[in-house]
Amino acid sequence: SAPAQWKLWLVMDPRTVMIGTAAWLGVLALLIHFLLLGTERFNWIDTGLKEQKATAAAQAAITPAPVTAAAK
Repeated sequence: SAPAQWKLWLVMDPRTVMIGTAAWLGVLALLIHFLLLGTERFNWIDTGLKEQKATAAAQAAITPAPVTAAAK
């Protein structure tokens, strides 16, 4: 009941509840972010990495190998 809700804080320490809530929200935020980073669609760190690798591979295929003294 609403009028007796204040009695809850006689049983539980408000500081402990706030610290526990903040810790839980921090863990939850980290969990969500790492789950998103694990997906291909929502990974904001490796954005464009596949395109960069493909471009680098294409450039490496086009670039001729250097001529060494042994090959002459």
